[in-house]
Amino acid sequence: MSILRGITDIFPAINPEVFFSTPKRIKLGFDPTSDFLHLGHSILLRKLQTFQSEGHTPVIIIGDFTARIGDPTGKSTTRKQLTKEEVDANIDNFIKTVSCFIDMDKCDVFHNSNHLENLRLTDIIELQSMMTVQQLVAKQDFTNRLEAQTPIGLHEFMYPLLQGYDSFEVQSDVELGGTDQKFNVGLGRDVQKHFGSSVQQVGMLMPILIGTDGTQKMSKSLNNAIGIGEHPISMFSKLEKIPDHLVNDYITLLTNCELEQFSDNPRERQKQMALEVVSTFHGKDNALKAMKDLESLVLSNSTDAEVPEISVESIEFPCRFVNMLKELNLVDSTSDARRKIKNGSVRLNGIKVIDENQNVDSNVTGQIVQLSKKEFFRLV
Repeated sequence: MSILRGITDIFPAINPEVFFSTPKRIKLGFDPTSDFLHLGHSILLRKLQTFQSEGHTPVIIIGDFTARIGDPTGKSTTRKQLTKEEVDANIDNFIKTVSCFIDMDKCDVFHNSNHLENLRLTDIIELQSMMTVQQLVAKQDFTNRLEAQTPIGLHEFMYPLLQGYDSFEVQSDVELGGTDQKFNVGLGRDVQKHFGSSVQQVGMLMPILIGTDGTQKMSKSLNNAIGIGEHPISMFSKLEKIPDHLVNDYITLLTNCELEQFSDNPRERQKQMALEVVSTFHGKDNALKAMKDLESLVLSNSTDAEVPEISVESIEFPCRFVNMLKELNLVDSTSDARRKIKNGSVRLNGIKVIDENQNVDSNVTGQIVQLSKKEFFRLV
């Protein structure tokens, strides 16, 4: 069954063909803690898309309440608590991205603030009575933090219980999640049972996508992420440099292709994977153009390639090149810019920048800045 592609854990055990022979409510929750969604997020969205195409109902939970707490899963420290205003500012972009995958007219969307903000203290105490401190502490992330003597906020213990309450509220038959969410998804079953729900959801988990560094979970904060809406040439240039040991995972989780369709040559396999993934998000024509433009940039220093644009309108010329890069947020600091120049990774219109103190004026408009083998920007 196509809905089982990439699924690594189903609990409790079911017969998929029997279970999914009738329409199910498929829950997927996201906390809008950022306005940036990356390819790791797309894995679950693509799976939800597949379920919808098979006649099941997507149930999207926008965690505008739980985002103010922050999921402690996989975190070594307490998350920064967001304000309602910060969360609301991220929701529009989130909905826009989700609608690229899901027919929103055939989908149930819930803001969990609508039911969680109305819980009474007695309701919260009843929720808390379901779990012991020992059970919550045994959750691996909390154990690690206790051993490291890293503080744990009491509010963090509430997060998995509130995620579970979402499942009761929306009466989900299935909850999708990453493999790191098994505790939270399983707790959703317990909450449904505790409150007398007519259903107890099945958990279906998918792998966590490793980022471009080849070692850690894809994350914007770790600078190893590829954005869902990233420019085709940027997406392609990052994907074709994914470490060899991850290429098969990217094919399985980010495309509809079979592994046997790809070359046995590692370099060719990387490029074919990159082409297919970019095609998934931008269409085949744009993917082929991105591949061709990237080749012309790298091999012949062409300045005609279509690359992401960045405005220099705010820059006061003349100025030092490293200061311009910092003002445009293309580097973390002027020191970072100098380091990149010293390493020989910075080019301007194909010419390597070697002078850390080089000045530029407004004539820089229209030129292409290259910061690495996979970062190109046209100054406009």
